[in-house]
Amino acid sequence: MGSLSFRDAHKHLMSGDELDVQEDIPRLVWLLENPDSPFHLAGSVRLFGHDCIHTLLGLGITPREEAFVLGFSMGSDCRSTRLGIGLFKVASRWLYPGKFRFNAEELKIFDRAFEYGRSRPVKCVNLVDFDRWMDSDVEFDNVREVLGIDLNEVQALLGCN
Repeated sequence: MGSLSFRDAHKHLMSGDELDVQEDIPRLVWLLENPDSPFHLAGSVRLFGHDCIHTLLGLGITPREEAFVLGFSMGSDCRSTRLGIGLFKVASRWLYPGKFRFNAEELKIFDRAFEYGRSRPVKCVNLVDFDRWMDSDVEFDNVREVLGIDLNEVQALLGCN
């Protein structure tokens, strides 16, 4: 992405008709993954922040990429517990509807991304104030550097190279 601002990189990567809007998110997904839910799990993030994490990781919206984003978010949150991760895996494998459901391979990607998020120097990426970067001209690559995100590592963990 070179010298693009975070705002421009986000616009570029997150443009498209296939993106979900809040009204499209099934209730169970919202209950576990949105911080406004009384039952949210560690790593939960509002849809805008979730999309910003996709941008940071340079990932689109395939199920594999979605599994990586969710694993990374939950892994970077030090409040994640084995019970919460287990609950998420059961729900996303067996209870989530249609395109929100993960298969066994996607759950393996989730696990690798969880460990990657856990190993980053900046914790709780799900709590980052992304609006701050949207309202500035900070370079996209600098944001990744501050957060310790290496796209080559992300792609290797996703199994793309």
